[in-house]
Amino acid sequence: MYVRGGHESGHLILANGESTSDIGQSLGIAAASGMAGETVPIILQGISDDQSGLTPGQIYYASPDGDLIPNETPVRAGLAIDGSRLLLDVSR
Repeated sequence: MYVRGGHESGHLILANGESTSDIGQSLGIAAASGMAGETVPIILQGISDDQSGLTPGQIYYASPDGDLIPNETPVRAGLAIDGSRLLLDVSR
């Protein structure tokens, strides 16, 4: 999960699932994996189909390090359609 911010205009930072300050700032989810400093496309709405190990019907949230977890945090990500697809429902 990514939120508005960063040190320069236009940059995004990982959402912190423990921070209530990220509520309303969440934008979307990375469309692919990447390393720090690399450009990664962000999915803002619709379906993210680059996931793995999701439980169908489970709602997922951002963990403190930005990963998807089934435990409720202040930053909601979406609903698992199947094991690899997440219907984004980013809390804004």
